[in-house]
Amino acid sequence: MYILRVLVFIASILGGFAYIARQIPQEVSMPPQEEKFDAAKVKTVDDIVEIGQKIFFGKGQCALCHALGGGTSGRCPNLGGENPVGIKLTREFEYETYTNPEAYVYMDFTSSPPKRFAARMPQINKPPIGLTEPEMLTVFSFLQKSSGSVEITPEEVIALAVGQHQDGAAPAVETVSLGDAVSGKEVFTKMECALCHKIGTVEGGATSAGGDKGPDLLPVLNKKEIVAIRSAIFEKSAYHPAAYDEKMTVKEMKDILSYLVSFKGHHQGAGVV
Repeated sequence: MYILRVLVFIASILGGFAYIARQIPQEVSMPPQEEKFDAAKVKTVDDIVEIGQKIFFGKGQCALCHALGGGTSGRCPNLGGENPVGIKLTREFEYETYTNPEAYVYMDFTSSPPKRFAARMPQINKPPIGLTEPEMLTVFSFLQKSSGSVEITPEEVIALAVGQHQDGAAPAVETVSLGDAVSGKEVFTKMECALCHKIGTVEGGATSAGGDKGPDLLPVLNKKEIVAIRSAIFEKSAYHPAAYDEKMTVKEMKDILSYLVSFKGHHQGAGVV
């Protein structure tokens, strides 16, 4: 009789918990939806900044390590404060920081002696983050907003997004400044680009100086815009076992781009190296 009462008591307790549990709204737990860049939502500069803010705190995962003023997380540089990064950095330097964060050593000068920050920034244009060119521009616009002046335009972001959507290639709008073509030729030699590439042909159809492991650069230069050319240098490929953004400084990248762009408009049979 005693055992029966105990069993009835336990059953009533379990039944009560089961009843309460069924009163709680049941929701299926699903993974977060993948964020997609929608160029149709870009109408004004404020739209760019708003998208950049969402990416900064969302897909870009920037806020995991960076603070925006009001102290520091201690893991990576504070991007806000009295002298925010939007004022200090040019867009070229910012792009370099996103795509090749190890090009420069960032030190924490709040400690004595100065030391490296605890976290190493990943290349945010590659997996697992994988921001696209227009997404990176929106993040930079969000950071620039702290300085009160955003130089990125809606037309530029839309053109980049549409260009990537159509052919999956690099964007088709020039968004970088150039350096010195003479120095760029020296970088071309230093990086041994001619081991795999030539730039056009000499008069009479003879092959110009350069290797044939990679494509002739002259047709590529005439077809692609400057951002696409830079992206091709950045990306690893069969011709680039290690992407050259891991080997070049910002100045060297600008210089070699200036050298390469100087061939744009040349025709086969007229270009030489």
